[in-house]
Amino acid sequence: MIRFAWENSNEDFNSLVEIARNYILNSENIIVIGYTFPLYNRLLDLQYLNSRTLYNRTIIIQDPNSNEMVQDFKLNFNLNTHDTILIPKSNCQSFYVPQGIYSI
Repeated sequence: MIRFAWENSNEDFNSLVEIARNYILNSENIIVIGYTFPLYNRLLDLQYLNSRTLYNRTIIIQDPNSNEMVQDFKLNFNLNTHDTILIPKSNCQSFYVPQGIYSI
């Protein structure tokens, strides 16, 4: 039986969505790794991945098919690329860490 992370939690579902939304709102860089944007999860994803939460942020999509995924991400989450930077990363040999994350 397949379960999602929020189904195994004792926390209220809405509070988990709010926690995810707050993490995104407090981040400059969002890194998406190997996500296929499934249809069955789309309504949930839209609660924290949307033009309001991703406004003025950099989204890095790391996947072997990242160029196609950038286009899907833009369309599925109604993003304006003037306000949100989308960067494809096809190198999947290791996790991508944006420059400046460990700045001193």
